[in-house]
Amino acid sequence: MLSLINRRKFHAPVQMAGSAAVGWDWNVIHQVVTRDSIHPRVTVLATRHTGPKSGLLTLGIQVCNQHGDCVQSGRSHIIARCQPTHVHTTTCPRRDGTTP
Repeated sequence: MLSLINRRKFHAPVQMAGSAAVGWDWNVIHQVVTRDSIHPRVTVLATRHTGPKSGLLTLGIQVCNQHGDCVQSGRSHIIARCQPTHVHTTTCPRRDGTTP
């Protein structure tokens, strides 16, 4: 399940330039069975700069089935490449190189 969710977060409509997943906190609430259709909901919970061009993102993830029931949830910690902007803040670009 974690490999499916990890792949989906890097192929979402809003993408980030993530370079490594460094940790997971994961809870199985209900089982996922054959023919279930699952949908992840990803929310940025926290950001922290770890260097001039990198940061640590904490993502909250809920996995829901076709009935809307949350079947698994957790947090993912990711190191992402960042770039400075003209407003003295730093944003993390999408995978295609554009910034949000």
